[in-house]
Amino acid sequence: MDMGMSRQRPFSVSQGEYPFQDHWFERDGVAMHYVDEGSGTPVLMLHGNSTWSYLYRHVIKELAGTCRCIAPDYPGFGFSEHPPGVVAAAYDVLPNSSPSCFIHNTS
Repeated sequence: MDMGMSRQRPFSVSQGEYPFQDHWFERDGVAMHYVDEGSGTPVLMLHGNSTWSYLYRHVIKELAGTCRCIAPDYPGFGFSEHPPGVVAAAYDVLPNSSPSCFIHNTS
């Protein structure tokens, strides 16, 4: 599903740790990144909150010889772009106020 988009990674990662070719597609104006390595039976690897396809780097390296490993980065995670206005929209529900922040991380 690579749409032939030429994009650059928004940050660097060690080539030895994450040696995969970048693939991109656009959805609703947001560039989405994914890994597509190997051939054979497809295995779709979906990351959880606060992670990205990097989570599966060792699994992809092991399985790519026998399976097609597909690991997308959700919008706003990993190398995928952040959807425009998502953070700003959260503040739209709080007009004329300065909110305190409550931050949660599942890691």
